[in-house]
Amino acid sequence: MTPKHFILETRLRYVRFLLDNSVLSVTAIAQETGFSDSAHLATAFRKKYQSSPSEFRHRRN
Repeated sequence: MTPKHFILETRLRYVRFLLDNSVLSVTAIAQETGFSDSAHLATAFRKKYQSSPSEFRHRRN
């Protein structure tokens, strides 16, 4: 695994944690985890988990 891939995986795991354990908006989570905006976060999240961050959060509740 390349360092770039490792960092992305770590950030996406943190995104999942925040979606499960906070009431922060997806935009706030994107800022907190170092994504340039919520669209960039959503693209990376969907590629990894086949779901948008919002869909993931709603399915978990």
